[in-house]
Amino acid sequence: MRRGRRAQRGGPNHKTPVGQIRIWCRNTAWPDGTLPVLLTVQSAEDMEVGLELARGTAWSDGSLPVLLTVQSAEDMEVGLELARGTAWSGGSLPVLLTVQSAEDMEAGLELGRGTAWSGGSLPVLLTVQSAADMEAGLELGRGTAWSGGSLPVLLTVQSAEDMEVGLELARGTAWSGGSLPVLLTVQSAEDMEVGLELGRGTAWSGGSLPVLLTVQSAADMEAGLELGRGTAWSGGSLPVLLTLQSAEDMEAGLELGRGTAWPDGSLPVLLTVQSAEDMEVGLELGRGIDLLTLFIRSVKRRHKW
Repeated sequence: MRRGRRAQRGGPNHKTPVGQIRIWCRNTAWPDGTLPVLLTVQSAEDMEVGLELARGTAWSDGSLPVLLTVQSAEDMEVGLELARGTAWSGGSLPVLLTVQSAEDMEAGLELGRGTAWSGGSLPVLLTVQSAADMEAGLELGRGTAWSGGSLPVLLTVQSAEDMEVGLELARGTAWSGGSLPVLLTVQSAEDMEVGLELGRGTAWSGGSLPVLLTVQSAADMEAGLELGRGTAWSGGSLPVLLTLQSAEDMEAGLELGRGTAWPDGSLPVLLTVQSAEDMEVGLELGRGIDLLTLFIRSVKRRHKW
């Protein structure tokens, strides 16, 4: 029984293991046979930890993407600074400025300008959380340079009440093919059927709107998989993205993902690790390992910025 490289090494920034879990993740196919682990860093305190853990972790080209999801204007400059000079594909780490409210939108757009990322700009993803902020988000997104000359505004609709508003606002809004994507992120089983119904027949590229069932807990996983089957989207099915928030749900997610049709016959399970404590567990699960005893270590550090 082997343990992860970092778990073996330990070091001054690692505390005593606080728990262990046994995980079975054989045959969790995702393109090259590995499971992606997305380190979603929520605060400045975890940023350096996330970057450190991501180095040397295999994901396609041998690296693990660390998505710095900056939640407030206070952390934005910190995130941008940390991302500079961090190798990831084109030599930099993507910092996705996920702006949660209209108040922070202009700050996010301003910070995103002139920051090198591939085409010389940093993507600022306006994740609009409520109907009240939707029109503000659409307005700010217009005419903002990002590749094709516009800024993507991703309308992430959190509840059934806001779904119809989001769909209505998205129609006729120019973005690439002439429409704005509305990603219906359904948070609970109660809203799933509503989301699927609204997504049908709504024009977006191939004539349909993607409804991404982001299942937050093991309790909703089976409901999500069941609803996703037989719903037309591209290859005739709806993707159900199992976003696992904690180590406790990881094994359940991996098990449910097996044998569920999604193009190549599998369901992607994205391990979205929310805290430094779960990062090493997530990294180990992402590697093509059969059976492990994983040690969950608390590696969070405090910084003075």
